Amino acid sequence: MHLLITGSRTLNEKHYELLKKMVKKHYPNTSAIWTGGAKGCDTLGKKLAMELGLNYAELHPNYARYGRNYAPLQRNAELVQLTEATMGVCYGMITNGTMHTLEASRKAKHPTMLINAQNEAEHQLH
Repeated sequence: MHLLITGSRTLNEKHYELLKKMVKKHYPNTSAIWTGGAKGCDTLGKKLAMELGLNYAELHPNYARYGRNYAPLQRNAELVQLTEATMGVCYGMITNGTMHTLEASRKAKHPTMLINAQNEAEHQLH
């Protein structure tokens, strides 16, 4: 299964073990991890793929084609189309980009999970 990991850019190494635990718990059949290539949660997703020997891919926004405001949203939609499940990780408040991605995943009827790293709360989105 191809898993999209998205979330807060403020996440760092101290959140890595939580991410690892949640991926193993909720998506044990993951064969590939996709991210948007940003710092924070995306960087942790890449590290996890490397550690577990999973395939890894990232898709960056195409600013030249879509412009500064729309490019990240278009990239998020493309990532959802390329994957089969989504895990979003926030710290307290969820960001607009993460919410947009989780909503697109939910609408695509993909298994969609939100993890709050602040209190380790898990939310399955339907």
